[in-house]
Amino acid sequence: MGEKNKKHILRKILFVIFIVFIIFFILTLRKVIIFNKIENVSKDKLDSVNYYIERISIQGNSTMMMKSYNKDNNYFTEIKTFLFSTDEKRELVMYQKDNDQISIMQSDENKIAYTNQNLLNPGSLKLMSLNAVNDMKLWQKLLVAATSRITSEKCNNKECYLVEPAKEWKLWIDKETGLVVREINGSLLQDSYYKFNEVTDEDIVKPDISDCKIIENN
Repeated sequence: MGEKNKKHILRKILFVIFIVFIIFFILTLRKVIIFNKIENVSKDKLDSVNYYIERISIQGNSTMMMKSYNKDNNYFTEIKTFLFSTDEKRELVMYQKDNDQISIMQSDENKIAYTNQNLLNPGSLKLMSLNAVNDMKLWQKLLVAATSRITSEKCNNKECYLVEPAKEWKLWIDKETGLVVREINGSLLQDSYYKFNEVTDEDIVKPDISDCKIIENN
């Protein structure tokens, strides 16, 4: 093969590599744009002071059913855990209204109420978006985008971005709110449902602790 032919083939190879790089860069930039769009639409929701979350989490032999009413800095959160291998049921209730705080832990028939303290701070369920990515700088987003896969898919009756940051980790993000409505991470399957500006003071009900062992902390 002549020197001229070798140079011609080399130029073709470099041209193909250049085209592949350009396509890769464009696709990566498109994913960064989607990340920014999710960040922008979720910003108001993440700052919301009035929201309701219902979340179901399944992992292994346990299922957690969670609901949380949040208004200003007050909340009522209930988390029920079902362990199928032992038929054991656990329940955690967290309540805060102004300076009044109650946390109730129940395992089968045993109930303990902690008053004037907050076992889990904060005790409200949090809204989920691409929080970690949102806080990244542009070059960090480019790195994450380069290794992530993003498509569109309907989930829980929502038009979503399906973001796959890693193997066996998938996030369905509502295009309208920028919030995660489903997550699969290994053996974890979690669905979340949200409502905004519908929580009233009547939803944040002080739990009855008359049948509990009470532990006070002043």
